[in-house]
Amino acid sequence: MATMESLIGLVNRIQMACTVLGDHGGEGMSLWEALPTVAVVGGQSSGKSSVLESVVGRDFLPRGSGIVTRRPLVLQLHKIERGTEYAEFLHAPRKKFTDFAAVRKEIEDETERVTGRSKAISNRPIHLSIYSPNVVNLTLIDLPGLTKVAVEGQPESIVEDIENMVRSYVEKPNCIILAISPANQDIATSDAIKLAREVDPTGERTFGVVTKLDLMDKGTNCLDVLEGRSYRLQHPWVGIVNRSQADINKNVDMMAARRKEQEYFESSPDYGHLAPKMGSVYLAKLLSRHLESVIRQKIPSIVALINKNIDDINAELDRIGRPIGTDGGMACTVLGDHGGEGMSLWEALPTVAVVGGQSSGKSSVLESVVGRDFLPRGSGIVTRRPLVLQLHKIERGTEYAEFLHAPRKKFTDFAAVRKEIEDETERVTGRSKAISNRPIHLSIYSPNVVNLTLIDLPGLTKVAVEGQPESIVEDIENMVRSYVEKPNCIILAISPANQDIATSDAIKIAREVDPTGERTFGVVTKLDLMDKGTNCLDVLEGRSYRLQHPWVGIVNRSQADINKNVDMMAARRKEQEYFESSPDYGHLAPKMGSVYLAKLLSRHLESVIRQKIPSIVALINKNIDDINAELDRIGRPIGTDGGAQLYTILEMCRAFDRVFKEHLDGGRPGGDRIYGVFDHQLPAALKKLPLDRHLSASNVRKVVSEADGYQPHLVAPEQGYRRLIDGSLGYFKGPAEASVDAVHFILKELVRKSIAETVELKRFPSLQADIANASNESLEKFRDESRKTVSRLVEMESTYLTVDFFRKIHESDLNPRNMSDKNSRDDKHSRDDKHSRDDKHSRDDKYSNRSGPNAAPDRYDDYHFRKIGSNVSAYIGMVSDTLRNTIPKAVVYCQVREARRSLLNLFYAQIGRKEKEQLGKMLDEDPSLMEKREMLAKRLQLYKTSRDEIDSVAWK
Repeated sequence: MATMESLIGLVNRIQMACTVLGDHGGEGMSLWEALPTVAVVGGQSSGKSSVLESVVGRDFLPRGSGIVTRRPLVLQLHKIERGTEYAEFLHAPRKKFTDFAAVRKEIEDETERVTGRSKAISNRPIHLSIYSPNVVNLTLIDLPGLTKVAVEGQPESIVEDIENMVRSYVEKPNCIILAISPANQDIATSDAIKLAREVDPTGERTFGVVTKLDLMDKGTNCLDVLEGRSYRLQHPWVGIVNRSQADINKNVDMMAARRKEQEYFESSPDYGHLAPKMGSVYLAKLLSRHLESVIRQKIPSIVALINKNIDDINAELDRIGRPIGTDGGMACTVLGDHGGEGMSLWEALPTVAVVGGQSSGKSSVLESVVGRDFLPRGSGIVTRRPLVLQLHKIERGTEYAEFLHAPRKKFTDFAAVRKEIEDETERVTGRSKAISNRPIHLSIYSPNVVNLTLIDLPGLTKVAVEGQPESIVEDIENMVRSYVEKPNCIILAISPANQDIATSDAIKIAREVDPTGERTFGVVTKLDLMDKGTNCLDVLEGRSYRLQHPWVGIVNRSQADINKNVDMMAARRKEQEYFESSPDYGHLAPKMGSVYLAKLLSRHLESVIRQKIPSIVALINKNIDDINAELDRIGRPIGTDGGAQLYTILEMCRAFDRVFKEHLDGGRPGGDRIYGVFDHQLPAALKKLPLDRHLSASNVRKVVSEADGYQPHLVAPEQGYRRLIDGSLGYFKGPAEASVDAVHFILKELVRKSIAETVELKRFPSLQADIANASNESLEKFRDESRKTVSRLVEMESTYLTVDFFRKIHESDLNPRNMSDKNSRDDKHSRDDKHSRDDKHSRDDKYSNRSGPNAAPDRYDDYHFRKIGSNVSAYIGMVSDTLRNTIPKAVVYCQVREARRSLLNLFYAQIGRKEKEQLGKMLDEDPSLMEKREMLAKRLQLYKTSRDEIDSVAWK
């Protein structure tokens, strides 16, 4: 039996051969696609390169900011027993690289040969083989890092291009996905896990890797992910500790880095129990074992595919007569004024929406701005409803908070504020991890804030983790978009510094809705958690991604400070000291920090509001006019006397009847469907009648013989004819009644639509129901009468037959010329069937007096019965044409005409006998409409008050 090394080595060689011959798929399954591969997938700066270098034990991959991997790298590792390790490229097959710095340089040069010096990408792979005693036999495909935003110098299509390239690999059913996610980024926002889940929903092909475990915030860990509680896969998660930037700058040996990584896990109080199954060495062995298992399972199908390809190639060689080439080319909240149709006052007022991925530091930013620790915290999704936070600056006094849902209760304990936010969230969403777009409104009054309104939104995510609904990703994005797409919404885009800005969810969505950056303020959090030797100046100074407003850096409180209940005022001072003393950010210190951010937003908001005052006033005036018109439309209260009530009901009925007639007459759609019944449904049903079976020669013989009884017919089988005609006409009742029912259902649907479209009736649900019931009762009566009529039409055709039709047939049969034609047909039939009918004719001649061409047909002659069937079929065809014209006339007369003339006659008779109290019940208004009328009155008062207040301050 082959060993693991020989199996994987064999696959490596086959893959290399496929590459040389350009066998990368196309129509059908290629050999390359049939072979298992491992694709390395992750966001930019997720640590993919560090993982690969740790697996190889060599520092050989290009590094830098932004997108570095711009072509797929097919990395084949070959374990050798001894000797010097070296590398070879497929594009330079006779050159061995023993200096791995030269390998990095060759990757960079080969990338630029295809993509140039731009930041574009290419799907043409680079093939690299490394031979070393420190590796396991394995093939890995390193793909460009997924990104959300095209940064400076990149083509606009870069985001979609990278995703399409990655999908072209991971969608293959034999591709094993190595999904890389950094530990300092919430797993729910992982680009790699999101994509893996879409193409491998069962998790059978996905291995999860968590990098940068040593860069997590103090007091936190990643056990929920590594132990499969946050997001479960069918294979174990593996943790990795990447080399720090400082170690890379010092050229720390990779073998030493491996030992350092293992020591980290063994000495860690959080991960010590997992140490044997952590680290890059274990990851390589795990992948190698799994690859061997998959290869063993796939051997039969691979062999079958190879044999099939051999046969196909041989056949093609035979066909074209020459060898094939081996070309290797690679290809306003209380009143519910939150918008709707048109521009609402809420949308016209500037707002600040706080947007960011889960665990990006949104809550810490808000708490720093307020100067209070008051927001819920935890892992995963914490903000599950929008929080509209209104800050009110007071000159003196105790700071306190108020909720809109508890307007008479003041909260001076901000721990109680946190508890109330959690409780109010659960009142709507329950204890699940679902979200709701119904906002919580919180006002904070404090001398330590600036006047400002902020909307905290749920953190954007990529994957639904354990306990969350499958739609959570789309639901959160739709909710965030519903706020930030508003043209007057100021976007506060939160991005953590320890995550590449190109992968920022906040910047991605801000760029989509605000491409010019006029409404976007960029905030970079967690600056103190960046890898040593790195900084965020490219972002803060606008070189990585330029906005029209300055970027602001924030230093969040650490988890350890939160656990120690470090005062927010002290945290503010500590943050300012960090910037002032930082060698990287000292020159930016006056324009960094949460205090500066609050002032910056407040000044900008004031400026925007002053610019918007004329349009806000114009909108208020328009809304006042619209509300007055709406109050007139939905109607004023109805009189209480019986006469007024009866008059109102009759007016409603006339309005409904007018809409119903418009549907029938073509003013509104629907009436044309009735014609469709007559023009399509009825003819189609008549064509499907089983007349061929009923009038077959065998059935005609049976029916005629039964009708004759013991005495055969003498001249023509009249009773047989009648029975055949009666039987045929019986089939017509089905299509006739089906036409009646079809028109009935169309009329019922038109009644329903007419009620829904009658604006005047919307106020009175009880009256709607009464009109619908009375109309349907009338339609039932019309249907019953129509059924009787169309049944009579069919029965009339059966009761009295058209005698002239059959007389003409008889005369035609007696005509000598016709008779001669008939005999000619009989003679031909006899010649064709001569040998089989000789005995029969001899027996028939014994009992028959006929001779010569004018002999009468025998009652047992097949032609005789076919002639009878043909005559009946012709007669039924004539009757079918008649019924096809008369059935629609009857249906229209009995149903459509009556519905148009007297649909509500029954209802009129009923309401004429009702008392005043009964009429009053019919005019009970929809409680929601009454509530709407009351709400409109309140909104009208709000707008008038707002207009007066704006007028009083606009010119100050």
